[in-house]
Amino acid sequence: MPLSRRYTCKDLWNEACRDVQVEEVIPDFERFTLVNRAIEKITSQFYSLMALDYMTSAVAVIDSSGNRADGYTGVGTWDSSTSTLTFTELNRPFTSSDEGKMVMFSMGDNTYYGTVLTVVSSTAIRIIGTNLPSTDGTFQSFLMTATPAAFDTISLSNIPIMRLGQQVRLILESDAIPTRICKPVSIEALNNFDESAPYNKKMIVYAYAGEELLLRKGAGLNSYGTLTLRFPRIPQKLSSDSDMVDVPDGAIQLVLVYLEKLLRGRLRQPSSPSTENELQAAIENLYQSYGITATLEEIKAKVEALS
Repeated sequence: MPLSRRYTCKDLWNEACRDVQVEEVIPDFERFTLVNRAIEKITSQFYSLMALDYMTSAVAVIDSSGNRADGYTGVGTWDSSTSTLTFTELNRPFTSSDEGKMVMFSMGDNTYYGTVLTVVSSTAIRIIGTNLPSTDGTFQSFLMTATPAAFDTISLSNIPIMRLGQQVRLILESDAIPTRICKPVSIEALNNFDESAPYNKKMIVYAYAGEELLLRKGAGLNSYGTLTLRFPRIPQKLSSDSDMVDVPDGAIQLVLVYLEKLLRGRLRQPSSPSTENELQAAIENLYQSYGITATLEEIKAKVEALS
């Protein structure tokens, strides 16, 4: 969800044009390019301040080739006391190889997901997960991933992580371990992880390695469970007038001043004499909105970076 709920792309553009003499029609694609360039420049310069605002969660699937349903459809019943799904219709019987696979099912207007803990029978499975239905009922649809969470890597290639030294903010959680928080380690420590050690049996560790997270789990765990990755994301690009601006409200004024500067450059107009002072004031306000007092040298350095 965009961070600002007050400003649309059109609002930002109209505000920038208010103090700039625009006598020509600027094509939509170039207008959106200028707005996105302004947002990208400001967020890249001040992301260390705003990283927590952009923290986002996503369900992480171990094997990217197994993140789609593989011919499973059916209806059946849900037993909340044992977390068991029992099927009256199923494309094929369950087997022990289904343990560890991710499942999704719907009851009424709600959709739930979890991980197969055990195969009870050819038509029933017991699952684990968070926020599963608390009452018994009948489910209308069912999907299962093709591959269990047995491959010890998570691909990050399709996850919009802001890669400006903020990888240390990656947080991996699993509902298969008591603490929920998986432990970040170095690649060397991951390679030396003793799965059978008593203090490691109920532990999941991971290491950041470029486009992947490498994982190991203790011998006391049947699967990695449902993994949730929390990461600092890239701001959403704007492509329509109604798109909400994806920056914190405290940074809107700074984006606006920089957008005006880009617009004057596009129109081959001289920069406004007040631009530098406006940038400095907007930068001071941004730091203050996060409870930080920046030095004059720090502010001047940021002004120069935006000039």
